[in-house]
Amino acid sequence: MMTYLNKDEMMHLKKLYYDATSVFEFGVGELTTTVVPRAKNLLRYAGVDSNAELLSNVRNKTTIQQEHNDHFRFFFADIGQTTESDKTMQNELKKAQYQYTVAPLGLELQAFDLYVIDGRQYYLQCVCVAFFHAIKYGANMDKIRVVVHGERYSNRAMSGIDNQRLQIEDITDILLLSPSLQVHRLVPSSENIRNLYKLWQQLQ
Repeated sequence: MMTYLNKDEMMHLKKLYYDATSVFEFGVGELTTTVVPRAKNLLRYAGVDSNAELLSNVRNKTTIQQEHNDHFRFFFADIGQTTESDKTMQNELKKAQYQYTVAPLGLELQAFDLYVIDGRQYYLQCVCVAFFHAIKYGANMDKIRVVVHGERYSNRAMSGIDNQRLQIEDITDILLLSPSLQVHRLVPSSENIRNLYKLWQQLQ
């Protein structure tokens, strides 16, 4: 159970799924198996994860959805050895970040309404890449939402990465800010896109 989300956060997150016609998940799990099946407007879904066992289990639980949906895809990102909590080990594979954040979306030739990031892996990079993907395919950015949720995300101590998180909050419009959930929107001005790209470069 996603015990780190309170009732209001979970209700808000579910509404975002239910209103979306397309969803991309960085990190699959409980939302994929319990919320996605109830999202009646959902026409396209794709998700990536670095945990092969979890990905297989989630895929097996969504067989019926795949049979009735031509665009229901899962991607495995081999990022090397991880801890029990799926955190990347120090000796991560070369291009691990690329495998998780860029490669899966490189196969998706349309923007998604909703990009959901669970905070386990490269969550700031995922925010940047999600917005880049939506911009590349000409989405109405006023309607695009990028969501970050997760216990590890909410419990991070202030550090270098948190300074970069503050940069994300300066670049994007924060539509919801709570302990375990953030909802971002991006005004695609030249300055915002340039600053987002600079931040993405810092994270490489």
